Amino acid sequence: MVPVTVTGAITDTGCTVTTAAYAVTDEYGEVQPTGPVTLGLGGTYSFTALLQASRLGADLDGRLYTITVSASNNADTTGSQAAVVIVPHDQRH
Repeated sequence: MVPVTVTGAITDTGCTVTTAAYAVTDEYGEVQPTGPVTLGLGGTYSFTALLQASRLGADLDGRLYTITVSASNNADTTGSQAAVVIVPHDQRH
């Protein structure tokens, strides 16, 4: 498992962010970690997701993950932002 730390800020002018969460998907369609995101001052957040470093034998470029952070506000509006992470495979094989 490889720890990947995600940081950012969620802001919403004129509304209050009521919930925030993250979800991870990978290129193999396997179930990956999800969880709540705790907001600090100014809507900042930081969390660490553990991503599996193994890959299929024919996948020589590493394992591709998409980490999506989503938030909802008190007006029932939801927004999200995603980032792509590639966990490289062990170069010895």
